[in-house]
Amino acid sequence: MFSIFKKNNHHQTPNKTKSFKNHLFLNPYNHWLLNERHISRAFLELIDKFNPAHQRELIKGGDIIIQPVSGEYSCLVQTPKDASVLLLFPELISSLKNVNNDRALSILAHEFGHLYYQHHRKNIATLEAQIEADDFAYELGLAHSLVEVLLNYQDIDSQTRVSILTAKILAETN
Repeated sequence: MFSIFKKNNHHQTPNKTKSFKNHLFLNPYNHWLLNERHISRAFLELIDKFNPAHQRELIKGGDIIIQPVSGEYSCLVQTPKDASVLLLFPELISSLKNVNNDRALSILAHEFGHLYYQHHRKNIATLEAQIEADDFAYELGLAHSLVEVLLNYQDIDSQTRVSILTAKILAETN
């Protein structure tokens, strides 16, 4: 009877998803996520969008540590001990708690894109890395929300990224 309320996600493979969820949530540095009901809900919503290949690649990259800090939105820091640290700034944490948290999820998806494409191990231009990370958010169905975030910035790199994402969205609808 309640099965109509369950989210049907064709990407989700129960064992792989559970494994990635464990990989993230069982890390002692990330236990704070479980104490924040709305934050853990947002992360679970994002993880449900990852397909098995995304999950395997993210797990291969080592530990993922998520920490709240002061600043704007988020950033990713690669540590020398094969662990990545995703820093969440107050504005993003607040946005993750909203009922409509798509913009916040798109930012997280973008940051996970940097991990997925292993930008910390590549010597590529910053804009190229940003575009690849945007593509990860696009694959997860969060491109519209990421465009909304990027429209708040007037720099040429953000405008370029908006153009590329918009072109993908338009090509998809035609």
